[in-house]
Amino acid sequence: MSFREGPPDNKQLPPAFAPSTPGTGVSGSGSGVGGLAETCAVDRAAGCRARQLRTLAEMGPIEVTTRSRLLSSIVLSWACSALISACAPADAERASAVTDSAGVELVYSEIPAATGSAEWSISPEPIAEIRPDPGDSAALLYRVVGVSVLPDGKTAVANLGDNTIRFYAATGALIRKVGGSGEGPSEFRQLRGLVQRDSELWAYQILPHPAKAFDFEGGYLRSVSVPPVTGPRLHGFLADGTVVATMSQRISPTNTSTDSAALIRFGSVGLDTIAVLPALKRIGIDGIGPEAQALGPTLFVAAADTLVYTSFSNSWDIAVWRDTVLVRRVRKAADPVPVTREHREAYREALLKEGSDNPRVRQAYETLADNMAYPDHHPLHSRMMLDRSGMLWVNRPQTEPPWSEAVDYSPVPPHPSTWDVMSPEGEWLSTVVLPARFRVLEIGEDYVAGVARNDMDVESVAIWGLNRPN
Repeated sequence: MSFREGPPDNKQLPPAFAPSTPGTGVSGSGSGVGGLAETCAVDRAAGCRARQLRTLAEMGPIEVTTRSRLLSSIVLSWACSALISACAPADAERASAVTDSAGVELVYSEIPAATGSAEWSISPEPIAEIRPDPGDSAALLYRVVGVSVLPDGKTAVANLGDNTIRFYAATGALIRKVGGSGEGPSEFRQLRGLVQRDSELWAYQILPHPAKAFDFEGGYLRSVSVPPVTGPRLHGFLADGTVVATMSQRISPTNTSTDSAALIRFGSVGLDTIAVLPALKRIGIDGIGPEAQALGPTLFVAAADTLVYTSFSNSWDIAVWRDTVLVRRVRKAADPVPVTREHREAYREALLKEGSDNPRVRQAYETLADNMAYPDHHPLHSRMMLDRSGMLWVNRPQTEPPWSEAVDYSPVPPHPSTWDVMSPEGEWLSTVVLPARFRVLEIGEDYVAGVARNDMDVESVAIWGLNRPN
């Protein structure tokens, strides 16, 4: 791969490692005033989100021994990026890379490597679908949070509605269900996702409940250890089974402030902190307290193999970590989209609609809607995922209504979603557009799998072919 020096997208200290500035903030993971409180998807009472956000004070302070080294790396990285910007030619090139004196590689892409007919794309129609009989209530899918296409052609589906893992034949026929709600060896308290690891299928749930390993026939194998504390949000597993999670930290219980999150790992060496990062901006609202800022950025995390990717989405600036060391920063050209008056009004309507079923809850949402302070622009990106070949997929944000205030662990976007694919080295490879009313949950070498919803919000599983030209 050849690189040529090119400009960074900002000349400021990377906001992924700096306090939020006025007018920026954090909302839920992808949309809504959800923040990190995605565990309250079932409980929509006023104050639910605040109750679910745990503080680090509950488990004592976490010592971050790498902070000084991190800050020096960040300042050197920023200075080097500014120098590149000053010397860059005007024409757009694919990518540039440079290593600073602290050993952090800086990679910037202005245009994708693949354009036109070389762009990656999905098939015109799904190559496989799982559509349970709507007349069979026991077979219906509700709140699908995980999909994995197995090597033998079967598809495993994690269904939060009844806490089961369902195995389907290539024809879409249901073979068996395993799991269910409970405390048994193969049962779950609250399913959160599904990931394929070698010859095993790992189903993880709300922490601190353990992940469960199954074989590809649905046979229970064992429990997988997770951090022995309540509150973290699990983001993935590394190749050696290490759990990567974040724990939110409330800075102020009453005023407008920016929460942080401790990025932690848990494995054979115990519990360790990788870094402490900005995660959530709260707006102080009289009568309610601090609430997550609507339509603002949030902290996104992806993890697989030996690497962890993090980004606070008020900029397109992704940090790549190996162990507790910052090894790379990845940037891509991205233009911020202003939050307009129409956007604010549409979001206000979403808030009021969310609180319409209960008078007390509606009053709280009206207060929230009347006093919310919005950021100047939408986030620069949304979710991050790693595919089976180690490519990083970064979702562009939803910048047009309708938005939902509902805290939904697995929201299905109403519009087509655009994803930017980055190589393991940080180069922008291609852009892929996925269909509306579809949420991707797994990306393989030649497919994209996830949950779809029809116009009646009935869920199904759809698998689309993925074309990756050379």
